[in-house]
Amino acid sequence: MNHQPDLNVYKRMVEVTPLAPMTLRIGVAGHRDLSTVKDLDELRKNIQTIYADIYSTIQAISPAKSGNSIAKALYTNDTEPVIRFISSLAEGADRLCIAPELIPFEHELACILPFLKEEFEQDFLPENSVIDNQQGTIAEFNAILERIGYGQPAAQVIELDGNPADRDKAYNHCSRLLVAHSDILIAVYDGNDSEDKGTAAAVKAAKHNGVPVIHISTAADTPLQCHCSTRFGHEPCDTHYTIGLLHKELQRILLFSDMLNQAGPDDKIDPERKQKILARFKQYQGEENLQFTHDRPDFDDTGPIKLGQKYKDKTAEAFDFLKKMIATPEKIRKELSLLKKTARDSTATEKAESVEQQLSKPSLSRYFAAYLRADRLANYYASSHRSTFMLIYLLGALALIAAATALLFQATKWVVLLCVAFELLFLIAILGLYGRDHRQKYHDRWLEYRCLAEFLRPMRYLSLLGSPYAIGNFRDTGEYLHREVIGHSAVGRSWLYIYTETINRWAGFNACRLNTDYKQTVSHFIRTTWLNGQISYHTYNAAAMRVLGHRLGQLSFWLFFATVFIVILKLIIVGRGLAIDSEMAHGFFACSFALLAAILPMLATTAYAIRNHAEFDISAQRSLTMRTSLISRRKQLMPGPAALTSGQMALILNDIATITIKETSDWLEIYEVKESELG
Repeated sequence: MNHQPDLNVYKRMVEVTPLAPMTLRIGVAGHRDLSTVKDLDELRKNIQTIYADIYSTIQAISPAKSGNSIAKALYTNDTEPVIRFISSLAEGADRLCIAPELIPFEHELACILPFLKEEFEQDFLPENSVIDNQQGTIAEFNAILERIGYGQPAAQVIELDGNPADRDKAYNHCSRLLVAHSDILIAVYDGNDSEDKGTAAAVKAAKHNGVPVIHISTAADTPLQCHCSTRFGHEPCDTHYTIGLLHKELQRILLFSDMLNQAGPDDKIDPERKQKILARFKQYQGEENLQFTHDRPDFDDTGPIKLGQKYKDKTAEAFDFLKKMIATPEKIRKELSLLKKTARDSTATEKAESVEQQLSKPSLSRYFAAYLRADRLANYYASSHRSTFMLIYLLGALALIAAATALLFQATKWVVLLCVAFELLFLIAILGLYGRDHRQKYHDRWLEYRCLAEFLRPMRYLSLLGSPYAIGNFRDTGEYLHREVIGHSAVGRSWLYIYTETINRWAGFNACRLNTDYKQTVSHFIRTTWLNGQISYHTYNAAAMRVLGHRLGQLSFWLFFATVFIVILKLIIVGRGLAIDSEMAHGFFACSFALLAAILPMLATTAYAIRNHAEFDISAQRSLTMRTSLISRRKQLMPGPAALTSGQMALILNDIATITIKETSDWLEIYEVKESELG
C-alpha cells in the first residue's frame, strides 16, 4: 500500500519545535496459560495498580501539566506524554495486560508478532478443542489487531519472519525485540528463570539491556517485585515494588537523571553539568535559518527541510571559494579515477528504484525530519567555521605582510602610515571573526549537529525492519561513559544522546510485514539509495580532501622553495652589488627582494597552517575507511542462494550504525581542539 508522507512532521520540526513528546514504552509479557492462577481478579488488580502508579508518576513530571524544569527543557510542552504498550498478542498475559478496562487513560497500542499474521494464528488452535473455542481465540486476536489499526500504514505492528519449524527460537527472538523496544517491562509469570525461553527469555534480555522489570507473580500471595535498571554502574537490585521505587526508575528513564547527574572519572559531579546539558537543548530549539518546503522526502538526503540561507554573509563562502580554486573538477576527477581503480565493486551497478511511497511510514518520517534538521544545520555551521579559520590565517598573513612592508619603507612616511592602517584593519577583522565564531559557537554547533545527524542516519533504515538502535546502551559503554560523545572536556554534549533517545522513543515503529517481497524491497532500497549514496559521498570526499591537502602542501613547498631562491638572489645582490651604479636602483631591487623574502614564507606558512588545521588527509582517510566498511556491508545485503532473514539484515544494519557512530565520534574528537586561532 502506498502512503503519502505527513509533511506536518517536517513543518513542526522547523516552525514549532524539534523536541519530541515525552514517551514511555511499556513492554508486556507473561504466561500463555493462566488457568492455574487461583485469583485472577487479584492479578488484574495488581496490573491496574501498576498502570495507575505509572500514569500518576508521568503526570507528576509531565512537561504539559507539571512545573518540572527538566521535562520542559527535554520535551515539547504542548503535547501530552505518550504511553505506548507493546505486546506480542499471545493468549494469556500478553492480551490481559492490554485489556482496555485495565488501562483507563489515553495510550498507544503496538505489537510485535513472531510470525506473519496467518502463521501466528495457527498457534491459537488449541488441541482437542471445539470449533467455537478455536474461532473465539482467533476472533479475540483479530479484534485486538483491529483496535491497533492493522492494515493501515500507521499501525504499529511488526510481523516477523520467524521460522515456523523452530517456533521456540522465533518466540525468543520476538521477546528480545519487544524488550529492545521497551523502556520498562511488565512480566506476568511465576518467576521461574531456569530456562531461557518464553517470558523468562524476555526478563533475561531486559536485565541484560538494563531495562527495569516489574514482576507480577502468578503464584498466590506473592508480593510485587521490581528489578531496577543496572545501567550507568548501578548494582543489580531485586526488591519489593513500591511507587517510590517506580518514581525513581521513571525519572531515570524519562528525565535521564543518570546522565544529568553523572559523576566524572574522579567521582566528582560538576554542579553546572545539568544546566550545561539543558542549555544545549534550548540552543538547538532556538536554531533559525531553516525553512519548510513541500518537497517530497526521498528518505536519503532530499526532503522538506532546507537552509533558509546557504550563507548569511559573504565571509562564509571563503572555504567553498578555496575548494573551487584549488580542488578543480579536473583534479578531483583524476583522483576519483585512481580511487575507483584501487577498489572495484561490482555491487555498485544496481539501479535505484522509486519506492519511497511504498516505504513511507510515520516512524520513518519522524526519524528523517529529525535527521534533516541536524544535517542542514551541521552543513551550515561547518562552512561558517571553516571559512572563519581560513580567513583568520589569511588576514594574519596580510597583517604580517603590511608590518614587513612598513619596516622596509620606513623612510617614506605615507607608505608607513598606509601599511600600519592596513595592519590595524586586518587585526581588527581577525578579532571580529574570532569573536563571532566563539560567540556563535560555530565550531561546537558544527561538531555536535554533525554527530547528531550521524546518530540518526542509520536509525531510519533500521526502522524499516522494525529494529531499534540502542543509542543509550552505546553511551553506557566503558569506552564512552566519560567522553561526553566528543572529547573529554565538553560537559554539555551528553544532550546528543538524550535527544536521540527521545526521538527514538517517539518515532516508535510501524507496519512492517516482513514477508519476502517487503524484505527484498527494503534491502534493495537500503543498498541502492542509502549505501550507494554514502559510498559515493565518501569516495568523492576522499578525492576532494586528497586534492586539497596535496595541492596546499605543494603550494606551501613551492613558496618556501621560491623563498630560498629569492634569498640566494638577495645575497648575490648584496655581496656583489649591481652592474648599474645607481643608488636608487640598488635600493629598489634590495627592497623588492627583501619584501619577497618576507612575504613568501608568510604565505607558505599560511597555506601549510590551513592544510594542517583542516586535517584534509585525516578526512580523506576517514572517508576511505568508511567507504571500505560500507562496501563490505552492502555485499552482505546482496541477494544470495539463501534469503536473509530480517534478523540477519538488522544485525548488518546495527553493525553499520555502530561503525558510523563510533567512527564519527572518534573522527570529530580530532576537531575538538581545532578551534580558530588568532593566527
